[in-house]
Amino acid sequence: MEPTDPSPPSSTLTRDEAIRGALDAIAVNDVARGIDLAQQVNALEPNSNIGLHLVGLLSLRLNEPGRAVEAFEAARKLAPDVREHIDALAIVFSKTGRLVDSLFYGKLATAATQETGIPGMLPEWLGTFDEAFYKIHDRPLVKQAQKLFDAGDYGGACEAFRREIELDSRSIEGWRGFTLALYRARKYDDALVASGALISLTDRRAEDLSIHGLVLAAAGRRDEALVAGREAGSLAPDDAAIAWRTVQAQGRTSDADSATLNAMAESWGARFLAQGSRPAAADPAEFLHRRVRVGVMSGHWAHGEGLDLLVPVFELVDRRRVELFVYADGLVDAPLARRLRARSNVWQDLTDLDAETVGFMVRNDNLDLLIDLDDPLLTNHAPVIAQAPAPTALALYADPALAFAVGFTGILGEPSAYRDRAETAGLILIDGGLATQPVDLPPLDPTTLRVPGPEIVFGTVAAGWQIDETTIAAWRDILAAVPGAVLLLDDENLGGHGSTGRLADRLPRERLRLREPGPMQEYLAEVDLMLDPIGNPSADGLIAAAAQGAPGLTCRARRPRANLAAGWLDRAGLPELVAEDPEDYRRKAIAAVAMPGLRARFAERVIADRDTAAARQAVRLVEALALLVNLPPSP
Repeated sequence: MEPTDPSPPSSTLTRDEAIRGALDAIAVNDVARGIDLAQQVNALEPNSNIGLHLVGLLSLRLNEPGRAVEAFEAARKLAPDVREHIDALAIVFSKTGRLVDSLFYGKLATAATQETGIPGMLPEWLGTFDEAFYKIHDRPLVKQAQKLFDAGDYGGACEAFRREIELDSRSIEGWRGFTLALYRARKYDDALVASGALISLTDRRAEDLSIHGLVLAAAGRRDEALVAGREAGSLAPDDAAIAWRTVQAQGRTSDADSATLNAMAESWGARFLAQGSRPAAADPAEFLHRRVRVGVMSGHWAHGEGLDLLVPVFELVDRRRVELFVYADGLVDAPLARRLRARSNVWQDLTDLDAETVGFMVRNDNLDLLIDLDDPLLTNHAPVIAQAPAPTALALYADPALAFAVGFTGILGEPSAYRDRAETAGLILIDGGLATQPVDLPPLDPTTLRVPGPEIVFGTVAAGWQIDETTIAAWRDILAAVPGAVLLLDDENLGGHGSTGRLADRLPRERLRLREPGPMQEYLAEVDLMLDPIGNPSADGLIAAAAQGAPGLTCRARRPRANLAAGWLDRAGLPELVAEDPEDYRRKAIAAVAMPGLRARFAERVIADRDTAAARQAVRLVEALALLVNLPPSP
């Protein structure tokens, strides 16, 4: 005979039996049964302080302290002098670091004159006020959230910050952290709501306004971002980092006007660029007795942010010729950061340091070259570069006018990214470029490649802010030209429902499909051709997708960084996936999906490039740097 639950069905319980059963279930963390029985209590006695107290205990079991406080406070309003409700509030506020609130309710509990008379309303697992107050520490949810954020777990950080602001809707640390975590998690629509709440709480503080501007730009609201950035700049006119965020916000789009951006950068440089303080270059004779000191700087250590394409080259630079200094901020314990740390001769963690301190540290290391591995428009290193801490400072794949305006002395790139500007002074062009496949991905297995079906499926790994009207018009034409084709959209990758909705409003809805949430590998397996937005300044995801066997089409563009994927495809020998202009983009997308054997040929080239590219490009990089500093030839 099957064992049976000895407790009677909830529909037959009295009020007292339902309360006792709910407390017993909560005590053993049987949340599902506890909820069922608490609902029974509230059905038998609507708007009951006892029922609300049970909801508070269940909320704590579900790790929802904000909702627990709401429930206990509602219970106290119904029964103001009942000690258990007040004690529960004192304990929860102590455990969540609210010193003032915990003291208030702790004192209030000592004056309470009534009790519910129900054993277990303050269960052992909850603890006592004395115990909780003795262990009190400031804002534990904020500390937990910040720890998750620093580890790159932006989803976990979002959840912890959310619980913090549910507990205290005026928590500035909570709203600021929630905004930044949502922003880094690419949930731009939600981040916009959070940043709006943040600036209302801080009375439009300059730092928070500049963050709001970045979020507005990422959500596609560039004009409003400019207004927010200018207001932030007016409130903190001497803060280079806040002023630079306004430039960043205007560059956070694939159709940014270069002339406008360069003018903004020149204006910024005129205010903040240090003049006449750059260290002198070393005498070439010094290199007969020492290695060249090369510093690299980055704050983008998460996979998919571009650095995973570059680290394989820099970690293979010749140790006999290069002494490598690494300046890292952000996810300094991420696997990618640990890999470059293993290659470095000197490692500096810049997290939480201001730009002036960082500039001082770099200058004291007596570098010969400093290379910013990040796009100047995607990180806030410009205030460091503006201090001229090294004789030579190189930007990677940057627009020359913008880079020189903020203090870089040269640009590292590849010929295909600067075809119309190859004669520009300060360009250091490396044949084949610096992009490689992310080596953390497993080797591509050609036997697992998608077999094209009767329905052609297009996809994209781009975020919503990277997709402009030129791209949307091209996608509309491509879908119209390929009968039955669909565009499979990844809501999470695009940045949220708002970003997806804005895209869907401009494309034929009957040709769109929204994928179910799941691993990126599953998405790649469903798509015949990835479409990189035209002019996308952050095309790194296309190469990561390619390394997993998903062919992708890209288009050359004016902005050098937007040519990163094109240069890689050129080197791999796949010109049919590199378009020269929007019209060529349309033609090649339509031709590619009809091309027999494309996936097999694509996989062959991807596999051939993977094993040799990083070492070959590392040699080319060192040779280019050697010429720059007049390093003697290698033996």
